[in-house]
Amino acid sequence: MKLIQTNQARKHPAKLKLDESLATQAKVMANDLSTSEASCAAATEAWDDFNERTGSFADEHSTL
Repeated sequence: MKLIQTNQARKHPAKLKLDESLATQAKVMANDLSTSEASCAAATEAWDDFNERTGSFADEHSTL
């Protein structure tokens, strides 16, 4: 039997119980991921701004 998952599947709330140390680790990881995502977004925006102002470094060295 092949299982197919669709976005239209009904959602059902679920409660999870984690031991305290696992919950703490999850919170640290979630905060780290949020911080990393924000840092990546800021770096990408800065790089895009730089490329817009100065052009791409690779353009000078392209063999195409």
